[in-house]
Formats: sequence, structure tokens, C-alpha cells
Amino acid sequence: IKFKLPYFNDTGSRHTYIFIMPSSSRFNIVLIFNLIIHGLHATVVTLDQLSQFSTCIGNTLSSKLYSPSNPGNGYNSYEWLRSSVNNRIQSYPVAVLLIPSTNYVSLAVQCANTNGIQPVIRSGGHSYAGLSSASGKLLIDLSYCNAVTSIFNDPVSGKQKATFEAGIRLGKLYTDLWNGGQWSFNAGECAWVGAGGHLTGGGQGMQSRLYGLAIDQITAMDVVLADGSQVTADANTRADLFWALRGAGSGSFGVVVRFTVNVFQMPQNSMFQINFQQSTRMFGLWQSFFVTLPRELSAYMHLESNNFYINGHFLGPMASLRTLLAPVLADAAVTSSVFQSCSALGARSFVQGDLSCSQAAAFMGATSPVNPAAKSQTKAKSDFVARAVSEAALQTLVGTVAAGPFWMGSHLLGGEASAVPADATAYPGRAAWFCLDYGTWGSYQPGQPAYEGMNAIQAALAPFASGLKYYNYLDVDFAAAAYFGPNMNRLMAVKAKYDPANFFNGVLSVPLPPPSTDPSSGPSPRPTTLSPSLSPSSGPSLRSSSRPSSLAPSLPPSASPSAGPSSGPPSGLPSLSPSSASPSPPPSSRPSLRPSRPPSAGPPRPPPA
Repeated sequence: IKFKLPYFNDTGSRHTYIFIMPSSSRFNIVLIFNLIIHGLHATVVTLDQLSQFSTCIGNTLSSKLYSPSNPGNGYNSYEWLRSSVNNRIQSYPVAVLLIPSTNYVSLAVQCANTNGIQPVIRSGGHSYAGLSSASGKLLIDLSYCNAVTSIFNDPVSGKQKATFEAGIRLGKLYTDLWNGGQWSFNAGECAWVGAGGHLTGGGQGMQSRLYGLAIDQITAMDVVLADGSQVTADANTRADLFWALRGAGSGSFGVVVRFTVNVFQMPQNSMFQINFQQSTRMFGLWQSFFVTLPRELSAYMHLESNNFYINGHFLGPMASLRTLLAPVLADAAVTSSVFQSCSALGARSFVQGDLSCSQAAAFMGATSPVNPAAKSQTKAKSDFVARAVSEAALQTLVGTVAAGPFWMGSHLLGGEASAVPADATAYPGRAAWFCLDYGTWGSYQPGQPAYEGMNAIQAALAPFASGLKYYNYLDVDFAAAAYFGPNMNRLMAVKAKYDPANFFNGVLSVPLPPPSTDPSSGPSPRPTTLSPSLSPSSGPSLRSSSRPSSLAPSLPPSASPSAGPSSGPPSGLPSLSPSSASPSPPPSSRPSLRPSRPPSAGPPRPPPA
């Protein structure tokens, strides 16, 4: 008996076929999910396999196993947990296993492997492409593995460190570190995002220009491999795995269950938000002025409908921040501004839209398996930009975004984030001035305005982008090579060593090397469909002088910038010098992958690297 159910992939509707077939005097339900992404791919799991898996994991874990035959209720239910926060992409895993403790991850992986069930791993579920769930696979959810387990001084390095579990949400991580001694860690701004996927994908954050990306602060990871064994990867032990897990680690090599990272304290946190009435002018200032500012200042730019703003975090005195931003504040395109001195934890609330820097924001302690307020329908893409976008391209970009329903965000790179050698980690964006992510809401199908608008934005950016994409903003329109670039061969070699049976196998995971290819032979060629790489010499150097051991009481207006366009601002945008003179929210009702804010505040955004 065959039933046909709707299944929506990233470009439109497909169908899920459920077959009920007799087998040895009882019925077996075989779920065949047609995942048409790169050709026809079918995953088949029988009731016998699922039953044997349930027996293998034991009573404690099997009570946390949700499936169509054991649906659960509320947020702990198959229906709620089966998909990611992106409701446009519906997934039907054979079951969802909520792991109550990291001690059980090895058992779950070993039992899945023994019974021929491939897993997909989720720490937060905020994959733009919905890849934190998958039809026909076992979804292993780490949301309840969310503790900061220790904060300690490392006697070898002399640095303060923290260890935490991979399922912790960033908001809870920041809150727990603050409560444990007012410590901080640089990662993304969106409080509901899970640490596991975010950190292994790169982890751009609001202090990346001074402290580096999240992956630059990781000193060790505990990883469960395909055979269920748990190992540690760091710079000295399994260094190849440690390298791969920093930038391309999500869903390719194993399950990261625990991170050890460097932490630091931020005594001075001067926050700002500048609202604009004209998005073309704002973007022009972004790429001609903000990229030249010292590494102590990080910022994020947001465009959506009539909501245009730049906000950011300066690790220094408020007077110095106002001096640095005086040329922008005097610009005619500025409508209003907000400046606020905050604690390190209050700064997290500021960039989420709470411009009062409240430390008591409820979302900072986020622990639910999937954010009840965040499910929405969206389609998103990303680009690394390494030179100024032309005036003509800007008109296309901002005109399309302003017409809606689109949004665009950008995070400053440079400073310490770009000082790390390009081959030191698997993250591909070191040479970029900034990272752009852009998307649309609701339906997205060929011929629709949203589809054509996204293509227009992508085409306008192509001549100025590197052709590489940010792994934390996955989009199945691009193959894995777009996310791994020149690191692909090296990553495939690591994959072949640690997961030779391709047990951890997702739509955009690192593939095994082709049988005829020697993965040690050097970097794979760039796909011809990608935009040509931009040489670092085509724009300003982002590798500013060595990080200061302490911040001066103030940064003089003549402070040397960490980056700046070598050829000056685009045509029509006057040069601005940081020495010029002077000047002075509840989430939207629309659910969003990133909570949006009212026009006066502007929606929150991803981390600026």
C-alpha cells in the first residue's frame, strides 16, 4: 500500500513515499524519502532497524526517542522537533533522539552505526538550509547537553579557559560565563543559536576583529567518531582533525560533544547604533569608512525594507568611540543614533535589540530544543567581499532589498580575524573585508519575485565577491566546493581517515575523495561556476599590527586604521577621515531566524567577524 505525502525541499515541492509492506507475519513500515538535491537519493530504514536501535540504546535513551509511532507532546515531540527553525524546508527523520547527557552520545552513535541508520546531528537547529534535520535519518539532538562544565586557569598557557557542551545556546553560554566570574567568549550575537554548529562553522562574532573568530579561540574538542569512540582533538593530538573541525566540522567527521576555549574579560564596552534614511549611502560608508576603523571596533550593517542601521561594539572609552564615528554622525543620511556603555553581558543584549543593555533579557538563558519564537520561512545566501562594490551594483542591491521581501546583513572582518593564516583553519574567509548574508521571507520558487530578486542580488555581488561561501550560512544552490574552496582536498583526506565509510553524510558535508584522486596531491581547482578569487592585493591589508596588550585610555583621532580601501571610496562617496568632527525592543511579531527589531532599533544580526 503506497501513501504519498508532501515533502518540500529547497526549490519546491517533492513527495515522500511511505510504503506499508508485509514481512514475516507482521507489517514493516519502510520510509523512503526522496531527497532530490543532487540527483535521486533514497534512504530506507525499516521498523526492525528502528526497534533494534531502540533496544541497543537502552531504556534511558529509548524514552527520549520520538517518532511517528511515539510522537511525544509539546516541544518534546516528533512533530515539533523533526524540522529546523526554517519552516520552508520540512524534514521527516525516522526518529528524533533527545540526548539527556553527553555521556550517551557514544552509545547513540555506536547503536546507529551497528543498525545501519545514518544520523544527522543538531545542537541548535538554525541551519538556513534546514540541514540540521534530514528525512530518512536519525536526528540526534544535543539541545539538553548545554552546561558550562568548568572555568579554570591553564597552568601551561597561563590563560583562562572554559569547557562547555556543544548543545548550549550562545545566550546561555554568555550568561553562564558571566555568572562564573564575568568572563566572555567571542561568538555570534543570536542568543538561540547552538554552539556546536556555530563554532565548527567558523563563529563570526562581535569581537572578532580584536580576539579572532570563535574557531581561533578553541583549544580542544571532544569528538565522538563513527565507531562510537570518543577522542580529543587539539593542536598536538589529532591535529588534522582539529584543523578540519574548525571551519568545516559540522556533520562531516564526528559529533563534537564538548569544547575547551580561551575566555577573557571586557571591562569597557561602548555600544552604538546609527540609523540611516538611505541605504545606498549607508553601504557606501560601510565599505569606505567602517572597514578602516581600528580592530577594537566591530560592527554589523543591516538593510531590510525601510530599516537601515549599523551598530557595533567598541572595546574602549565612549569618548573615543564618539570621536571615531564623528564623520558618520555628521552625514546627512543619518537619522538618529544611540550610544550606551554596557557590561560585557549587557552588550550581548544591546546587539539583540535591547538598546538599554539589560542583563535580564529572557532570551539570554535560552535552553528549549527549538526556539518557539524563531520558526519561519526563509531562503538565504552568503558572500565574502574583498573590494568595494561599485555604485551601479549598490543600486541593484539596495533597490532590490528595499522593494522586499528581502534582508541583508554584513559583518566586518579584518583585524585578528584576518591575521590568522588562511590555511591555519578550514574557514575560507580570512582575506575578506566583510561577510554578507542576504535572504528573503516566505515562498521561494522559480519565476516568483523573491526568486528573481535573490538572483539579482547574487549577480550584482559576483564581480566583487570571492566566490566562496560561509559554512554557517548554508545554501544548497552551491556545492560543497563553494564552502571549502582550496581546502577541499585536505578536508577529503581527513574525512577518509576518520570516517572512511561516510557514516556522517549530509547534503553539504565534506565528501570522501574520489577513488582515482590522491587527496594529498594539493588543493582542488576552483569550480568554474564560482566567481574568480579576489587576490588580497586587490584591496586593503586586513592584517593590522599585533594586538595591543591593553587598550589605551583613548584612541586618538589619528589612530592608524586596521584596514582601508587602497583606491579610496567608490565614486560619489567622499572620503571620510576618523579625525572629522562630532555628533549625537521587543522582537517583531514575524518569526525569524534572527529576531528583528522595530525601525528605531533595527533587527538583530549574525556576528561580525
